[in-house]
Amino acid sequence: MHQPPGRGGHRRPATPSFAERTPVADARTDELPTGAPGIANARTDEFEVPAVPSSSPRPRARRFWRGLTGAMAAGLAMLTAADIVIQVYALFVDSPGPGLPSLIGHFVGATAAVVAQRYADRWIGRRAAACGVAVVVLTLATLWFFWWA
Repeated sequence: MHQPPGRGGHRRPATPSFAERTPVADARTDELPTGAPGIANARTDEFEVPAVPSSSPRPRARRFWRGLTGAMAAGLAMLTAADIVIQVYALFVDSPGPGLPSLIGHFVGATAAVVAQRYADRWIGRRAAACGVAVVVLTLATLWFFWWA
């Protein structure tokens, strides 16, 4: 049988079953067991943790902008779903409903806004900001052409 590299042909000792284990009466939880090989002389390595500026205003503004544009994209998607439900309801009660141009416009606007928001969430810098602006413009254009005008 082939042994994986680094094993040296040693087998791992069998773990005792639950019934074979005996509780230790005075075991402290903050002490390491000394019976296991290599545990008594084990040491830990300390690593340096780089300092991160916590009071920088840019990440907070960036999070706010991405949250705002994400809420706008999600709201437009929900508005599209509501528009579809209203149109289906209107078909059952013989009412004209919002109409096909409104459905198509909402669907195209919401899809483009959600895609732009996905790119805004994955990029940084000017590209992310441009995608966020695209979400705002798409949302306001959809509201203007299909609700306010």
